[in-house]
Amino acid sequence: MLTLLFTLLAAAGVRAQNPPVSINAKAITINELFIRIEKQGVYTFAYNNADIDLKRIVTVHAKERPIESIVRECLPEVNVQVSNNKVILTGRRSDQSSMPMHKLTGTVTLTARPDGIDFQLGNAAPARLFDLLPAAYTGAVDEIKRELDEDGVPTAQGVECWSPAIIHNILTNEKYIGDALLQKTYVTDCLSKKVRKNRGERVMYYVENNHPAIISREAFDLVRKEMTRRSSKRKVLQKSGKTELGKYSGKYALTELLVCGECGSPYKRVTWARDGKKRIVWRCVSRLEFGTKYCHASPTLDEGKLHSAILNAMNEYAAIRQEVCPDVLAMVEEAKQALTQTGTKLLTLKRRLDEVSHEQADMLDMLLSNMADADLNARMKALTDEKASLKEQILETQQEEVGLEEQVAKRQQMWDSLIECSEGYTEFDDEFIRQIIQKITVEDADTIRIQFRDSDVVLEQGLQ
Repeated sequence: MLTLLFTLLAAAGVRAQNPPVSINAKAITINELFIRIEKQGVYTFAYNNADIDLKRIVTVHAKERPIESIVRECLPEVNVQVSNNKVILTGRRSDQSSMPMHKLTGTVTLTARPDGIDFQLGNAAPARLFDLLPAAYTGAVDEIKRELDEDGVPTAQGVECWSPAIIHNILTNEKYIGDALLQKTYVTDCLSKKVRKNRGERVMYYVENNHPAIISREAFDLVRKEMTRRSSKRKVLQKSGKTELGKYSGKYALTELLVCGECGSPYKRVTWARDGKKRIVWRCVSRLEFGTKYCHASPTLDEGKLHSAILNAMNEYAAIRQEVCPDVLAMVEEAKQALTQTGTKLLTLKRRLDEVSHEQADMLDMLLSNMADADLNARMKALTDEKASLKEQILETQQEEVGLEEQVAKRQQMWDSLIECSEGYTEFDDEFIRQIIQKITVEDADTIRIQFRDSDVVLEQGLQ
């Protein structure tokens, strides 16, 4: 009995000596949380990878709190034991719910449905939405609405008439790419229970990869970027007028590219009808609105001649780019080689991490049966330090790999573009014009100046 009492007192003394921890971290993984705590130089962690969800996203705000409390709050399904500043984590073997849970500590708990899709898409299949997405940034939301209405595709409520607002919500809803934004609304007080939209009064939490996505992140990002670009189009005229370009027009590329060299106003597509014949021309908006009051000599340009001149400039630009083909190809191969080397390094680090984790698991079993063994404790500390170092190296290498992947993609895209334009351009395509031309300035009735995107090339082209 006396021995047992001393044992309990000794254990209580050990617990009393465990220093508290202070940490503030928002939306980080369990793995990153462990690394930050270990960097404080007090505690080290020992666990089996199979028992811990290292990729779980958590938010922790702790000031002078026991380490056991912090870990249990983030990992409620794990047993926590602290001895000699070692935090030993073991998985509980009791039956637990298989329902996945993403927990943001102290504020919100989000439980995903088993199928992972906790939002409505009406009766439209995801593939159907993929087919319609390109129209969102090549034309307008109205085009999607018209096509859905014509095909009789119902909304989530079964209504066969879509509204632009519903389509806009789908195109901007992060749930379709597998993410979740929490606390979009909040209850003002417990008495009135009035729900208000969160406009910064409360903290919001963004959970990535919360459930399976039905739209690729690339397609979603393309739409968001295009919507942002369109909404940022400036109003050019200082005075109000019926021809002011205050609203984005997505049908003709020249509407946003063609500007007057004299006053800086954009050009507008106009249909002239004389003697029963129609003619399409482009005219300065300021000249249309105010005559010669602000813009005195801006020319009227025939659309056919304008398209022809732009195609000629594009072919000249393509010829210039062909001269750098060998250099671009070498850049692509260099980036791919660097990516391969980084991938090999990452694989080596992960293999070593697995080896260390297995050694650590075996060492943990021995250490639990003989906590006082100095050699075992020293070996466990060495393994823990090596594991922390490997994790940091893996994180850095992964970030390097992402950067190299983006570099390879950009250089490959540049190469593909060079090959595509090697045969020249024969047709005027509004969407392609937007992609490669930054600005077209009308110098006079016979000359336009074309500035190309992602380069310093500016070409002057005559109108014939």
